[in-house]
Amino acid sequence: MRRLMLEFGIVAVAWLVGAALSVRFSVFALVPALLVLLVVVALSETSRGETIWWTAATMLLAAIFAQFGYFAGSALRFMNENRRGGRSRENTAVPSTSKLPVN
Repeated sequence: MRRLMLEFGIVAVAWLVGAALSVRFSVFALVPALLVLLVVVALSETSRGETIWWTAATMLLAAIFAQFGYFAGSALRFMNENRRGGRSRENTAVPSTSKLPVN
């Protein structure tokens, strides 16, 4: 039971790391973050004396849930921006009719 609680904690932290990365960084920041996360998980599992298969399964779950967290954070940010009406930038490609000169 204790083993599963620790694994759940690792997965939850991976989810939160992915969600936090999505707030500030592009998807390319996920690759180095995953590498750091996998090293931390591997060191944590081997220090507890887990088998190689259990360590590999935990590393796989941590990587998957970090990516799910990134996706969920990106989706929430996207929905929040759409709810507020998008970005405040004005589209410069098409001029507004209110700014056209009147003849």
